[in-house]
Amino acid sequence: MNPKIKKIILGSSILILVSLLGYFVYKQFNGGIVAPTMQSSNSTLKSTITDEPINPVIAVTTSTNTAITDEIVEQLKKVSTITLSTTLVNSSSFSNLIDLSTALPDDTSTGRRNPFMVK
Repeated sequence: MNPKIKKIILGSSILILVSLLGYFVYKQFNGGIVAPTMQSSNSTLKSTITDEPINPVIAVTTSTNTAITDEIVEQLKKVSTITLSTTLVNSSSFSNLIDLSTALPDDTSTGRRNPFMVK
């Protein structure tokens, strides 16, 4: 056999063996880490009114949103009046502020013609 072919076969064999060894080492040390999954059981959640199955994720989300909404509504019912202090607006520091804004030009004819505009 040609020595060049022997080197290619030997190199390929070594590469395959190292790859397999790496795979088995990886599976040995990292194989115990598994992403958590929901395990299905024989019992499912069912509505007491319609006797239809309920998705637990939607049920939890909906009840949480309803609780938050109810809490916000209760807090809003407690608010009768809102008073704002005008001491900041009436202070001399506020009166001495300078407007540094720049007005934009009204001319919009500069630039290219719109190729998509229908006349």
